[in-house]
Amino acid sequence: MNEVIGWVGSMMFAFCAWPQTALVYKQKHAEGLSGWFLFMWVMGEILCFIYVANAVSPQYPLLANYAINFLMLLVIIYYKINPKNK
Repeated sequence: MNEVIGWVGSMMFAFCAWPQTALVYKQKHAEGLSGWFLFMWVMGEILCFIYVANAVSPQYPLLANYAINFLMLLVIIYYKINPKNK
């Protein structure tokens, strides 16, 4: 049961970024998001991924969370750097 709770919770956290990612993709820019915010978010995801991946027993729900968030962050950062609709 703990495994199921871990997966459900991790996926909920992972997809918290989905509404923002979808909006950025639709608008083709991330103008309202701070570069520092995005930098700290991506660094937090990377460092937590490394920490969990190197744990004695890796927590796969958390690894999935960080990987999904990182992919969505790449979309947001891409449109932050390369806005298409201005």
